[in-house]
Amino acid sequence: MILEVTILKAEEYFNEKRYTESLDICNEIKNHHPNSIKASTLAIKCLLYLGKTEDSKLYLKKIFSLINNESELELIKDLANLFQSFGDQGTSREIYHKILDINERYVPAITNLGSLELVYGNNQKAIKLLLKATEIDPNFVPGLYNLANAYFQLGNIDAAKTYLIKAIKLNTNLFNPYFLLGSILLGESKVKEAEPYMRKAIEIKSNYASAHFNLG
Repeated sequence: MILEVTILKAEEYFNEKRYTESLDICNEIKNHHPNSIKASTLAIKCLLYLGKTEDSKLYLKKIFSLINNESELELIKDLANLFQSFGDQGTSREIYHKILDINERYVPAITNLGSLELVYGNNQKAIKLLLKATEIDPNFVPGLYNLANAYFQLGNIDAAKTYLIKAIKLNTNLFNPYFLLGSILLGESKVKEAEPYMRKAIEIKSNYASAHFNLG
């Protein structure tokens, strides 16, 4: 109970952007509970925001041996996303591979790794991973969207539209599938068909200028 309360305090400081204070608490937790995944992952986040990337990677090397269950994989996956947002795609890619060493059917990691492979120009590898993700979980909307986006970038427009429509049917509240499908239809000069998708995109994200511009 004391551990959970202490971690909550560290998270509170982190959310307030008091990264040094949050990190101090995480380090104190680690002194008494060296196997705490939550403290380790939060410490890595603090270090990244403090600009101490190399220190964060030292923490990262120790963390994989501590993973015991699926919920902890989610914490590690979030770290991969954070490294990617900081422009460190190599570390992000490494984390996804480590996750898949632990659970080769972990769909969020397969999906995100597929998208990263596309960034690296490994197009066929990207498509293979993204197809694998949708085969394991056909209802995982981020997987469907990322696969559609990959096909779109590779010029397979029909496949892109197919997966975007599937994504929209499963979740009607996500901006990206509507906006990309609307943009594709506009690119085909199908303005009337594009309009409802662009209007829905605007409804979801009303301040998105490009969607307004595309409607004219």
